[in-house]
Amino acid sequence: MILSFMCFFPALILANWIWALSGLFFGMIAGAVGIFLYSRFSIYSILETEKKKYLKDLEKDTRNNPVHREVFKYIGIVGILKKRKNEKQEQLIAKNNTIAELMEQNDELFEDVELLRKRLINLKMNKEVQTSAGEGNYGRSPETANRPENPSEIFFTIPESDGSFRIMNAKYTKGVDCFYKIIPDKSDQKGVLHYLSGEYDLRALENIDYYLNPVCEIQNISGRTFAKRIVMTEPGQVIKRNDLWQIDENGKVKVKLV
Repeated sequence: MILSFMCFFPALILANWIWALSGLFFGMIAGAVGIFLYSRFSIYSILETEKKKYLKDLEKDTRNNPVHREVFKYIGIVGILKKRKNEKQEQLIAKNNTIAELMEQNDELFEDVELLRKRLINLKMNKEVQTSAGEGNYGRSPETANRPENPSEIFFTIPESDGSFRIMNAKYTKGVDCFYKIIPDKSDQKGVLHYLSGEYDLRALENIDYYLNPVCEIQNISGRTFAKRIVMTEPGQVIKRNDLWQIDENGKVKVKLV
């Protein structure tokens, strides 16, 4: 009896091992199938509205892994999503580069427009100066003909870009378009330069590069935006050189914007 049991015992242990290994094997298979079904269901549920479209794209994508395309389709869909993401990222980078280029071109165009605007103003000012000079030379106007020997006051419209006033453009009575007055000294070689505030101050504020900067030092340039008038706080100094009055570089007229 004991001998027969001892002979049967190894067979019983082997059978148990077989059942245990079989259960483990089928359990692993069941777990893998469960994970497969759960992961596929989760991905499909996330892509509920786009699933059909992505599946069609996956079928057309012959370069994809056949196993992913035919069996593990949800893994293939992840690959399609990655591909789409890369395409979108490339498009975004291209758009950003385009925007940067357009902004750079816009800055360049703005600078060109600003330069043209200044040139137009300069041409307009030069035309006014030439017209004034032409009137002065044509048959000599009564004002030029009656020029005093030693004028106590000389009036000008706007300065040249180098900070000078041409004597040929001088006026000996104040006109509405006169922005500056020079009071010569007894030697008639030096003078005191005054800014004349008036109804055309706004024009000067809009074009300070031509009306003010050549001969004036603006004490509060930050207040230009809301300023309506220009007030002189200290006169400047000019020196007579041949046929013009030249601003002393260290003696510009000091003005304040109010």
